[in-house]
Amino acid sequence: ANKTITIHMVFTYVWSLILLVLIHTGSVSEGLSLDISATSATAVRLKSTGTVLVYDTTLRDGSQSPLISLSLKDKKQILTKLVDAKVDFIEGGYPGSNEKDREFFRWAADETNLPRHHFQKLVAFGSTRRKNSVAKKDPQLQMLVDSGVTNACIVAKGSLKHVETILSTTGDENLAMLHDSICFLRNSGLNEFVDFEHFYDGYIEDPSYSNKLINTAVEAGASQLVLCDTNGGNLPNIITSITSSLPQLPSSAIYGIHCHNDLGLAVANTLAAVEAGCGVMQGTINGVGERTGNADLVTLTAILNLRLGLFTSLDPKDLTKLSTEISSICRLERPRNQPFVGYDAFAHKGGLHAAAMAKDPTSYQFIHASEVGNEGRICLSDLSGRGSVMTRLKEAGFDGGGEEFVKEKAEAILNRLKSLEAKGYSFEGADASITLMMLHATKTYCPPFKLLDFSTSVNEFNEQKWGINTLGWNVGADTSRATVRVQALVENNWEDGNGGTVERVTMLEAADGNGPVDAVTKAMKKGLRHFFPVLRDVSLIDYNVAILDNENATEASSRVQITFALKSKPSKTWSTVSVSTNTISASVNALVDGFEYAILNEESQNMLCDIDWDTTGNGWE
Repeated sequence: ANKTITIHMVFTYVWSLILLVLIHTGSVSEGLSLDISATSATAVRLKSTGTVLVYDTTLRDGSQSPLISLSLKDKKQILTKLVDAKVDFIEGGYPGSNEKDREFFRWAADETNLPRHHFQKLVAFGSTRRKNSVAKKDPQLQMLVDSGVTNACIVAKGSLKHVETILSTTGDENLAMLHDSICFLRNSGLNEFVDFEHFYDGYIEDPSYSNKLINTAVEAGASQLVLCDTNGGNLPNIITSITSSLPQLPSSAIYGIHCHNDLGLAVANTLAAVEAGCGVMQGTINGVGERTGNADLVTLTAILNLRLGLFTSLDPKDLTKLSTEISSICRLERPRNQPFVGYDAFAHKGGLHAAAMAKDPTSYQFIHASEVGNEGRICLSDLSGRGSVMTRLKEAGFDGGGEEFVKEKAEAILNRLKSLEAKGYSFEGADASITLMMLHATKTYCPPFKLLDFSTSVNEFNEQKWGINTLGWNVGADTSRATVRVQALVENNWEDGNGGTVERVTMLEAADGNGPVDAVTKAMKKGLRHFFPVLRDVSLIDYNVAILDNENATEASSRVQITFALKSKPSKTWSTVSVSTNTISASVNALVDGFEYAILNEESQNMLCDIDWDTTGNGWE
């Protein structure tokens, strides 16, 4: 089997080289009815306008990701975000395949839900008519018309091999299916786009048939001819060579590109096609999609606008916000190292890098984070030098005591940080904990509240009494209860509004939850939300527990990292970390830090005062 695979790989590589030679010598152009030109009408338009159209298929192709299941409400929310981002074309779904998509298009067609100029961006997806039939009697084509959209995109087989083996029909019948379907939709008043599935693979197999497909689509009146690398297995040089040698299109039509990411080259292949003359790029937000995903429109937009001198309708400064919001609606965690918009995209950990960045922000970045709406940061860890800590202190405003004061404080914090990391802490993804560490090292800082003590209990139904259902789930619901005693700093304003006093207010609260951490969260919010309203808006979006020393089994230490967000601002996130042999204690400590950070960032009150929380003088220790 391995020998067969090797022979196949060698054959494919050799044939690709032969194809490149044939393309450049013009040998594959024999018999074409349209002139071949490396400068297609699309390329001319690109050179004159410098604009690439953005076609988003998150709602259709993106939803084919195994990790995504979009409700009707989700689709509406994503549509709103894409419209606000000024995406040129938005593929809303496949009305011929499911009722949810049909309901989505009915909702969108109502002007009270979506203004007409926004509705005109919508595209309904379908396929060519069935073989040996008539387009006007094809039910899924009729559903495209009934959806009320202005634009329809149909998928057509772009590979003769697929036509014969998958559709079990002839190349001529596939051309007839394409022609009839486009004409039917055009006669029904729709702008017609075509996705040529497996186009590049099909071109390698039989270039002349691929060009027949293009000629047929143009003659029938298609306005977008989208070339698909469906299997995601082609390299950029193949994409460039094939795309640049395709027939010149009339001014009424334009080439588009649709790439999958199976080789990790969807973005590179899309850029290759654009530089070869494609004026429409298809993809999804964050590159979500079937298998390994689609081309990431976020990355593509940033590259085109900031590196290639081309333009799109999307503003690069909105990319991080758009990426975060779509990810949140899809209930997906974005890769931290996602180009341009990832949380770590502009993060610097190494001491040398951080020191250089303090002197010249472009020393280890080719753009500023703000150009894509992101933020840069210096990560502190046991690898950091004093300079990195000093930079963070200055950024946080702790440089009022002069340079020597900052150096001394940085040295103390760095020693503390290294001591904690030796115990299992990891602060690279927990910037909020770093900020709090700096604050707690300041003698005049008063935390807005303090958790004095807490207790939790778990009430579990007896399985023998209640039984197990057929799916193996406990019929009864487990309930956790938490009791917390918290103390808050409250400012009592004088009646004349000229000032007041700060005093401690102690509260005892209890709450039930789905597990001890959830119960503590609810109990703390119950006690503190009156004094700190922002806590009503805080939600936990990620909770991660790592066992640090597995060999100690149940006595092992656990590192807990919690990521928070504001419900009203999903893109506003922060993370805290704590380590303990008691997982619940580590969780509660990280929770307390997360709440404290939210209050400091969103509440206007000053947390610098002369009140000591304890009588030991240990401060934050």
